Amino acid sequence: MARLATLTRHGILPTPGAVLRAAELFAEVAGDCLVFDVGGATTDVHSVTEGGAEWHSRLVEPEPRAKRTVEGDLGVYVNARHVVELSGELMAETHLDDLAALPGTEREKALTRWLCEKAVAIGARRHAGVVSDLYTPTGRRQVVKGKDLTAVKWVVATGGALTKVERAAECLRAVCTGAGRHLLPDSSATILVDAEYRFSALGTLAHAFPDDVRATFRQWIDARTATAWK
Repeated sequence: MARLATLTRHGILPTPGAVLRAAELFAEVAGDCLVFDVGGATTDVHSVTEGGAEWHSRLVEPEPRAKRTVEGDLGVYVNARHVVELSGELMAETHLDDLAALPGTEREKALTRWLCEKAVAIGARRHAGVVSDLYTPTGRRQVVKGKDLTAVKWVVATGGALTKVERAAECLRAVCTGAGRHLLPDSSATILVDAEYRFSALGTLAHAFPDDVRATFRQWIDARTATAWK
């Protein structure tokens, strides 16, 4: 970072910070969002939402509107074995011979997609609020600890791994199950895949050109069939 700082007069923003900043501007333009950045070593989950009115009064501690969790054990290459172990589907471990940093064969691509799907699912549950029962002298009541994602309207895939696998949108759709034990987006959420992997770059540019970044997001939303999304 210190060496990079000598090349520019602007601040240096790590990728997770840049993606969160982009998510904040995206939410200003489009509404509450949840953004997954799945990579070879980590899975970053970003949300920008106040949550839904139904669960707000049950929160046991405040949550920020913009929140990021960095899952250092969820990656589709460096931490692939951890993803297998955490998924509970140990049979998949026998297929790790097909693991590749840049998957080329159908078997390699299939494994990478499976790892992305599991990383998204585990990362979403860790990021989301959890509903539990609290027993008091006046009886049982439900409480929430963590981020309420039920008001999220947009679920976005970005990152070097998730945007390149086939049917990435299905990986995101699978976590849109609504309020259960975990407070996740419901099935009405719109799925977007940042196929050109622009979120981190736009988040970096937002420091100097926030209005231009907002305008870019507006264009993408107004033209959902553009090649930037699939």
